[in-house]
Amino acid sequence: MPRRNFDWDRHFSAASFKSIRSLSPDLCSRRLPSCFSPDRSYYYISPLDTEVRTDNAGELKTQLKRLGEDFHSLREDEYARRYIVHVDFTQVCLLLSDLEGDDNNYGLPDVVLKSREYSHNEDGKAELPTPREPSD
Repeated sequence: MPRRNFDWDRHFSAASFKSIRSLSPDLCSRRLPSCFSPDRSYYYISPLDTEVRTDNAGELKTQLKRLGEDFHSLREDEYARRYIVHVDFTQVCLLLSDLEGDDNNYGLPDVVLKSREYSHNEDGKAELPTPREPSD
């Protein structure tokens, strides 16, 4: 009789996260992932082990600063940790962008992160470096 392949889709759709986590060599040794509460009113930031209200720009900016500082404090060879912090930094930027509309600088998370500027002007917008003129 031919061997049947395991039905992974069925397994993942029916298994609990706890079960999947215990069977995964990758997940069993890591912290819980960052995620939203079911109503999306809170976002759990795993690298900081804290939560933030998704509708509170002040809290989001505080955690954005912490994430940026954390990212830049990591060594270049800490790829996994840098990736996880980068994902959360991006998510918090996008939440801020949604809260503050199109007229803000948070829609460019990588620019904000590379600028190392997490300060805000009087309007509460992220301060970004002035783009340099191309040199000839």
